[in-house]
Amino acid sequence: MKLFPMTVLLGANNSGKTTVIEALHLIYPPSPACLSTYRVPNLTLSVAEVIHAYHRTLDSKGYRFLVHNYDGEAMLACRMDDKFKGLILRAEGSFVRAYGPLEAALKPYHNIMAFISDMKAVGTSIDLDDSGRVGLRTRKPSGCLFVKPHIADLALAYVREKWGLIRGRGLTGKVASELSKLVNEEYDDLTLEPHIGGGLSLNAILKGSKIGIRLGDMGDGMRMLALAMLLWELSGAKLLLWDDVEAFMNPSTLIYVSQWMARLVEQGAQVVVATHSREAAKLLAGAAEEAGQEARIVLLALRNGLLEHKVLSLSDVEDLERAGVDVRMAEGLIL
Repeated sequence: MKLFPMTVLLGANNSGKTTVIEALHLIYPPSPACLSTYRVPNLTLSVAEVIHAYHRTLDSKGYRFLVHNYDGEAMLACRMDDKFKGLILRAEGSFVRAYGPLEAALKPYHNIMAFISDMKAVGTSIDLDDSGRVGLRTRKPSGCLFVKPHIADLALAYVREKWGLIRGRGLTGKVASELSKLVNEEYDDLTLEPHIGGGLSLNAILKGSKIGIRLGDMGDGMRMLALAMLLWELSGAKLLLWDDVEAFMNPSTLIYVSQWMARLVEQGAQVVVATHSREAAKLLAGAAEEAGQEARIVLLALRNGLLEHKVLSLSDVEDLERAGVDVRMAEGLIL
């Protein structure tokens, strides 16, 4: 699957959208200056632990969900920065062992499948045991930001821990000004303030006053957008991965998100988002195209354990719509 400056993954439930997003998060090249994980006091969460936090169900623990049928092997690979990069995940006893990241020049490999077939279990490994703990931490943070509504609490904990750095870089006023474009009020700052019970609340401050509105009271979509913008500015990342981008977003907020992502692509970033919404996919691709950037909508389907895809342009999707075809429901005809 080829990735574009703006890649929109579209499909039904269990079509592989989240799998692609998480695979990219796992194998993106290390970059110490960038942020890939949320760090909270006394606990450093690896990429695998962030993904685990989303997949946890009831009292389930461990990382078996990373491998095929919970008892096998997974090989992840992609082409980035004129190199092939990969990671091997293998179930071994009570552990899932991650080998890599592995890297090779484009030559002598003529395509990514040749690289995958020749990947060897070499280099330092990371052991992930069934108790849900990481046994050996060897990977540096990678240069991407992973956004998903289900891990908003991790993002908030990270923002709280790094608040001094965030304030020192002047990011709060910048984000508050952007949020003002989406409501009938004008904000000039974000603050962390004491709340009932001795806790802290993240507030947007009304311009010209000291009155604070809790981000949580502005809706989950606004809260997620504010967190994403703060973390993106703080991280210096070059790859944005956003799963369920339409979740909790009203139409005006989603339009703004599409324009914000288009600006990131203009500035040299790469954006990969997953959505169930045809309208969201069209907005995201359309905003990138209006900014003169290449964008594609990738239709996904999972069949008999194989991930199939079809790359569509915005005009392709619109032509199908005019013919009365919803791409999400017609994967059998399109793929």
